Amino acid sequence: MFEPNKVYEVVTGTVDREFLFVPNSHPNDPLLRVDCPLDALDPKNDIHPQPSTFNIIGYAFARALELSPVNLHCAEQNISHLHTEISGDKNTVANIPSFCRNAHSSIARQINKAYGREGHVFSGKYRATCCEDDEVAEEKLYYAITNIVKDGLLDSQNGKTFLSSYPALAAGKRLKFWKINWHQYNKKGGKRVKKHRPKDYIEWCELDCNTHRRKRSVTRGTT
Repeated sequence: MFEPNKVYEVVTGTVDREFLFVPNSHPNDPLLRVDCPLDALDPKNDIHPQPSTFNIIGYAFARALELSPVNLHCAEQNISHLHTEISGDKNTVANIPSFCRNAHSSIARQINKAYGREGHVFSGKYRATCCEDDEVAEEKLYYAITNIVKDGLLDSQNGKTFLSSYPALAAGKRLKFWKINWHQYNKKGGKRVKKHRPKDYIEWCELDCNTHRRKRSVTRGTT
């Protein structure tokens, strides 16, 4: 049971603590996998883009916010677990379970697809802990954002290697992520249609931390 206007720290770990969320981004574009050409999202070519783990997680949280609006105060990626802080008012607090379910389900499916694996990605249900007051919530927020530094994975959090809400919270940076809508692609004929490209069905979602404003646009191969 979640109470309105309470901040909850939510932690979700991978099965057997596997390093399934290790960064694999292109050095010049965190949204693309390291082995993917840098211009893969350009609609002028036929290169099939491959999402990085960074993008997979970011899109999942952004899309989950559209489906189940809540206040997402932070979303942080580590190599084997995820930290989030979530709250809701009297109208949205009931969305917290569905938000978590949608985000984690999307992440699990896409991570399995990316690694060519099967089975569970997460070790079990997420652990949600209520923050007693704003001071505790701030402490948990600081811990979540700096977790990868504490673990010795980076010297500082820049939001470019591991997904983090830090750039949005500290500098107001817009965090946008993409995914191919395979349902629409197949609905419109899929491979049966000549010159029909999956990249023409790229959808973009914005991860808007700590507000109720959610933005999404369906594009045809453009950003």
